[in-house]
Amino acid sequence: MKAIGLDGCRGGWLAAFAENGSVYNIEMLTSLRQLRPELNTSIWVDMPLGLPAASEYPRQVEALARQKLGKRRSSVFPVPCIEVLACRSYQEANLLHKQLTGAGLQKQSWFLFPKIKEVESFSIESSVKEAHPEVLFADVNGEPLSASKKTNQGITQRLGLLKQLDPDIYSLFTKTVSLYPRKICARDDIIDASILAITACHPEWRADGIDQHPDYSAEGHEMNMRTVKYIP
Repeated sequence: MKAIGLDGCRGGWLAAFAENGSVYNIEMLTSLRQLRPELNTSIWVDMPLGLPAASEYPRQVEALARQKLGKRRSSVFPVPCIEVLACRSYQEANLLHKQLTGAGLQKQSWFLFPKIKEVESFSIESSVKEAHPEVLFADVNGEPLSASKKTNQGITQRLGLLKQLDPDIYSLFTKTVSLYPRKICARDDIIDASILAITACHPEWRADGIDQHPDYSAEGHEMNMRTVKYIP
């Protein structure tokens, strides 16, 4: 089975391409329009897919993911309500978000607005599922990882788990690091895209999403995150 793992980065998107459990290519995309996935390709993306209306804010899946991740809970950021997506400035979006939900809008969420919109548009033509790399690493490891992915220890931990899943991943990781400067693609972007691709192409590992009773957005997207039951 073929799969693509997508992770947003400063240069655009990092796409990892996998088949039968192994990543065979990693490349930088400036736009998701560059992707031409084959039929039945499984695509998992680390980006909110399905924003709640203000009346349904916040999404339940974020609270469940934070609970599952424990000390790594800070890697799950609040997803904005859909009404603020059309705002033209952070100040406007933050004020409207407070008025509608009682909670302010994180700057991190605001910076992701263009990519959230892009994924929404891309998902209309492709079968895309939302997933969170830290949740998937916790699934494979049996518990949340102890170190942040921004540290050398965290990179080593995650690469070790990836090598457990795909013995050849390290050479592709080092090649990708050499191709793209960190100012457009961080090491953890490569790792995140890889875990998404590898787990997405193992249908026998798939479990229900984190939220056992997910809500759906007005656009019909399941507001959930994929999980796996790792089978060594």
